[in-house]
Amino acid sequence: DDAIVRADAVVVLFGGKGAGKSTFVRKLLHHRPPREIVDHSVIAVVDLLECPEDQAQINAEVWKQLIQGLDGRNLLSGGREELLSLFSDRYTIAQKQVLAGLDTTSDAYNLQLNALVKEWLVDREYCVARLADSWTAQKRGAIVVLDNTDHYSPVNQDYCFTLAQHIASLVDGLVIISMREERFYSSRMHGTLDAFQNNGFHLSSPPAQLVFHRRLAYVLRILDDPHEARNISPTLSDQRNLEVKNLCRMLIGEFRRRNSHLSNFLRACAHGNMRLSLDMFRKFLL
Repeated sequence: DDAIVRADAVVVLFGGKGAGKSTFVRKLLHHRPPREIVDHSVIAVVDLLECPEDQAQINAEVWKQLIQGLDGRNLLSGGREELLSLFSDRYTIAQKQVLAGLDTTSDAYNLQLNALVKEWLVDREYCVARLADSWTAQKRGAIVVLDNTDHYSPVNQDYCFTLAQHIASLVDGLVIISMREERFYSSRMHGTLDAFQNNGFHLSSPPAQLVFHRRLAYVLRILDDPHEARNISPTLSDQRNLEVKNLCRMLIGEFRRRNSHLSNFLRACAHGNMRLSLDMFRKFLL
């Protein structure tokens, strides 16, 4: 039996502010993803970072980006025959009802059919479901990510979660949504999450020293390649290149120390917010 049986599911990725939830998801799905994801899934990432805190706009943005992510083969911009193949379920019913008795070569038939196709195209939820079904026929399941929802108010975070549940049932696939730590526990005890069976995955902030060490080592690898260094900074002279590399080596040595004063200071100020730590370190360098 070649059929693939999947159950819809929502996974809540929760962690503190700046813990790296978005980075984790993008690394998992796009940077060296597992072979199972490459071979048996289609990925749609919905980024709501710049979407205003208005439920109507959130809803519109989610369905817009979801269609863009699932329509990788541009089926919705194809010809009428391709669309009729995609919308085969509604087309079959229409042939028995509103199109019944019409000559398939007549203008009346074509006008009526074009109006139906236009109506189906503007039904975004239906389009998402049919696109997901078309991937199922190719033995690929849908993985949908609702990213950067944790900057919304509690009411809109709950709205995004219920929307994630609806999408999961619609595409019969996996939906990943990010939440702040405190909001996850609060909602699970007394809020929206209490009404659903869901899975939570906690993401802790990485050690700041390790992050700074790896980023500085990456900069050194770039500066050691003259071609790459010129691409980054065309005006970088050999002398300045050497000075910058010496500075990077000094900082790497500092972060290797177990009781680094600089590392302890950044960690104490940021309280696990890696984004804030990186910003403070950037300003320190400047």
